[in-house]
Amino acid sequence: MKLWQPNKDRITNSAMYKFQNYISQKYDLEFSNYEDLWKWSVEKKEDFWSDLLSFTQLKVQDKKGKVFEEGSDFINSTFFSEYSLNYTENLLNNTNKKQKAIVFCSENKDKVSWDWQELEEKTFQLANYFKEKGLVKGDRVAAYMPNIPETICAFLAAASIGCIFVSCSPDFGVAGVLDRFSQVNPKVLIVCSEYFYGGKRIDVRDKITQIAKQLPTLKIKINFAYPKQKDIPLLGFVSGEDIFKRTISAFDYEAFPFNHPLYILFSSGTTSAPKCITHSTGGALLQHTKELQLHTDVKEGEKIFFYTTCGWMMWNWLVSALASKATVCLYDGSPFYPHMSHLWEYITESEIYIMGLGAKIIDFYRSKKVEIKNSYDLSNLKAILSTASVLSEECFEYIYTDVKSDVHLASMSGGTDIVSCFVLGNPMLPVYRGELQCAGLGMDIDVVDGNEKTTSNKGELVCKTPFPSKPIYFWNDENNKKYRKAYFSKNPNLWVHGDYIKKTKNNGYVIYGRSDATLNPSGIRIGTAEIYRYVNKISEIEESLVVGQSWDGDVRIILFVKMTNQNKLSTFVKEKIEQEIRKNLTIKHLPKKIIAVPDIPKTHNGKITELTVKKIIENQEIKNLETIANPECLGFYKNLQELQT
Repeated sequence: MKLWQPNKDRITNSAMYKFQNYISQKYDLEFSNYEDLWKWSVEKKEDFWSDLLSFTQLKVQDKKGKVFEEGSDFINSTFFSEYSLNYTENLLNNTNKKQKAIVFCSENKDKVSWDWQELEEKTFQLANYFKEKGLVKGDRVAAYMPNIPETICAFLAAASIGCIFVSCSPDFGVAGVLDRFSQVNPKVLIVCSEYFYGGKRIDVRDKITQIAKQLPTLKIKINFAYPKQKDIPLLGFVSGEDIFKRTISAFDYEAFPFNHPLYILFSSGTTSAPKCITHSTGGALLQHTKELQLHTDVKEGEKIFFYTTCGWMMWNWLVSALASKATVCLYDGSPFYPHMSHLWEYITESEIYIMGLGAKIIDFYRSKKVEIKNSYDLSNLKAILSTASVLSEECFEYIYTDVKSDVHLASMSGGTDIVSCFVLGNPMLPVYRGELQCAGLGMDIDVVDGNEKTTSNKGELVCKTPFPSKPIYFWNDENNKKYRKAYFSKNPNLWVHGDYIKKTKNNGYVIYGRSDATLNPSGIRIGTAEIYRYVNKISEIEESLVVGQSWDGDVRIILFVKMTNQNKLSTFVKEKIEQEIRKNLTIKHLPKKIIAVPDIPKTHNGKITELTVKKIIENQEIKNLETIANPECLGFYKNLQELQT
């Protein structure tokens, strides 16, 4: 069902439309639809990525050599290997220095804004301080910070001199931070002594002290004050505010190779130590600029917001919007404090054009029947982005009925692995209920069956040829052993992403959940999202988690449900669940056991941790529990009597 159709003005004013015309004229081609443009972009990858670099007007200091060099396999193929640029120079490349670069709001409603001149000056002050202290390209700069302007400044300062940035949000415990930072031996630790969440001030000085003691490679330690709060001294740390008081001296941008490491992102798996996924300067910048300008249609001077922490790749994605001369809007704290729709108040007051939320937050608003459209002025809001998990059909409808009818809803899917998207939105295309609109330009994706053959049915999401934002390597991964195992265990030239997906008649996509969490009763593959779609709309159920339990030589489906308010899992509710599944799915989708639980475990990014629960109920070892935001609930799943029969 079509929910939204962009009007002619919206289409012709979009950067995607202008890029399509640019390519048509340059090569004397005629594209009848977006699918034609996408096919050209993957078949003519050298032309596409080179033309994209020109169209987006990114500053490249050296342009020589081949655009694409095919190596022995997917990993060893490279883009722009002899090009060079400076990431920070591209993000601070705005001559309108008095325009707002960053707008910040805390859950306490404290607000701060920096214009481009202030952001540039503070970045130069910090970068020069780094250089004075002996930092050189390749050194790691670690941030244990809330989502505040100073975190962006620290990242830009590090990138400006070729250092590699790593970050964790302050809700991570000591062990979780050390699991990440200790692998990369940082020379710098940047912190903030406190943050606020759910109406509480959370002091993290003890955690910071423990972390710093166990990072022997540290040479520089900097402590920033939380915006609008007093500077809290921390023993052994330099005050960030004092660095910002230093004389502003000249700064010359050094060009670094296109494939120079920019930052390390960490996987959130719970089965082993986090993988250190290292991304390139040019690959991340070019890919993000494509997605922001073409697929999201962000324009110069527009305000863009995504609810994220500094431990999620969407923070890195959001920061790149500065390269499009957009204003980056930050929010730190609970999305539901001091009241349930506080984020929408922020959207209205800040006059935001593009907002992004995790799908679970949208589903929370839907389940609580939060009515937005008549309560807030969303006249500036032109796009709503959603990612982190599958956005249900009901959530699509909720946005158009209860939030705004004329808005571009773009559900996106990609990940930390590629620090970008395989499938996402398009301002030129209609939005259909439950569908991600299109494959990203230049992303040669396909849906394949178990024999790696294209299928029109549900199958594995794969990428058949390289793209610039693939990881350059995993840190400390000899011979790319972990890298290959993660995506190329069967075929060295086929990126298997781990999503269970289907292409629709509209050339959009429906995602059915992670393929590694796919249920397989009696050999029939079932995506977990199929079951969530119907179970989670039952009024008595707040949310659910479904896993497959190995049983009697097969797999049986186990459904865990968290009830709303004071509701109990009665026979009546169980019958409603079974009726919904029978009516909308098949008898094979019916769970063998339905069990009420006090909470559903999630990562800090709001993703349900299905594989963790599966391992618990099958008595397998669980590692790296620091990735779980609410690990206290895991004990409930151990040794459940209901699962012994």
